[in-house]
Amino acid sequence: MEILQNEDYEDYGLINYVFSKNSDNFNNGINFPMWNISNFTSIDEIQNPTNIIMTDFNTRIKTQMTINNHLFENVIIIESESDKIYLNSSYGTIKKNVNKVFYDYDFGIIQFNDIEGKEWKLIYPE
Repeated sequence: MEILQNEDYEDYGLINYVFSKNSDNFNNGINFPMWNISNFTSIDEIQNPTNIIMTDFNTRIKTQMTINNHLFENVIIIESESDKIYLNSSYGTIKKNVNKVFYDYDFGIIQFNDIEGKEWKLIYPE
């Protein structure tokens, strides 16, 4: 996934999926520059920034979701529980107003919603 027109960002302005098995512990997270709350951390090293920690979601029951006629079977919904825009230029000039992310463990982010109720869905190739 790539964010277009996100100018003046530092390393935090890129979408990254981070996975680590260190000392027999599995940690994972997502760096999502449009996330609307401050939750910056890194996994193992500073070059692995994340603002959505996934570890607590790994054991939750997964659901199914169909987007553009494709069935995703291992989906969790991550909510920020905030309806405010986060102001931080480290993530670039793009609005940080996404408060819900739909993540499929077999694919990655398949949808996200912003605080205004707009839904941004994956265009899955046929």
